[in-house]
Amino acid sequence: LSFNAAPGTYEFFCAIPGHKQIGMRGTLVIR
Repeated sequence: LSFNAAPGTYEFFCAIPGHKQIGMRGTLVIR
């Protein structure tokens, strides 16, 4: 996986219904 992103904090989560609510999420920090 390769991509370009500006520095910052990005939140991501599982898009399957109910999964975000049970904790399937995270944070990606680009410095």
